[in-house]
Amino acid sequence: MTFRPTLILLAALAMLSNPVSADFNHDVARNPDNLVGKARLKFMFWNVFDAELHAPDATFDPNEPFALSLSYLRKLKGDKIVEKSIEEIAAQQGKQPGGDAGNGTDDLQRWETQLAAIIPDVTDGTTITGLRDEQGHTLFYRNGEPLGRIDDPAFTKRFFDIWLGESTSDPVFRKRLLGLK
Repeated sequence: MTFRPTLILLAALAMLSNPVSADFNHDVARNPDNLVGKARLKFMFWNVFDAELHAPDATFDPNEPFALSLSYLRKLKGDKIVEKSIEEIAAQQGKQPGGDAGNGTDDLQRWETQLAAIIPDVTDGTTITGLRDEQGHTLFYRNGEPLGRIDDPAFTKRFFDIWLGESTSDPVFRKRLLGLK
């Protein structure tokens, strides 16, 4: 009985570290030959973060593994990052073919709760990487260390569509990430 909490903790940690995805993150996201594109997000006069999109052979396919890294250039609260992410997902609701498929109110609330448990406060120099794995799950890393994961392909699509989808709020940023300039 005394070992049970330890075993549960070890099992939870094992779920956070998918070996295939971890290899993908380290091998692909850090290899400059796999860089699809990069962009800087600015808000008014402030630089918010630099983003880099990496995919095998520098070929982005939203249905295949890829990594999107955001290197923050300022201090931000994790709850504000989560709030803005959910707002961006919700704003795309009416712009997506099929309306609200995959991001109804219940989904948005669940995703907000899950993200709030994962996304930390950031400072200048913090890099958060979101990784889409082969199963369509999203794995999050902070400076290369696992933060958590959300095993919902609908979340993965909507989350990465914030930056990479055709209905993004910043089409120029999207083009730069996709290497379309």
